[in-house]
Amino acid sequence: MTRLLKIALREYLSYVRTVGFWLSMARLPVIMGIAIMAPTLIARSAPAPAPNMAIIDLSGRNLTPVIIKEFERQQSVRVAKAMAASATAAAGPKAGEAIMASFNAQGLKAAEASFTSLAPKVAGARPQRSRSYRYQTRWLPPQRQRLQARRLSPIWPMRPVVE
Repeated sequence: MTRLLKIALREYLSYVRTVGFWLSMARLPVIMGIAIMAPTLIARSAPAPAPNMAIIDLSGRNLTPVIIKEFERQQSVRVAKAMAASATAAAGPKAGEAIMASFNAQGLKAAEASFTSLAPKVAGARPQRSRSYRYQTRWLPPQRQRLQARRLSPIWPMRPVVE
């Protein structure tokens, strides 16, 4: 028996002395540390501030109002496209097309009005505090599962529990 233990000890020590063993031992804590720190670092990072722009018109023709008007038009097009995409996701493709049509015909105010009428849930939505949900997943006998499913919902037999 002692010879067997000596052989096993020698094999174990030869494996432990390799670099691959120590790298594999260090890999899990490093990955766990990155997984824990990444959400914190992402939450701390602030979005880049909007750049300040200076318009220098050396032509003497005073094109500054024209350039500012074009920037405002491009911004309103981006807003209208975002509203159309949101309405398309909420109420279907016809809602997005209607918003873009009203924007092209009458401008951003008309697009906002049609957005609030076509997708009222999205238009009136406010950012809500996120809640963590966990689902009750304990095993139940088939009769109890049917009863619980009938009581809660006909589709989803697992009951959400808000923490």
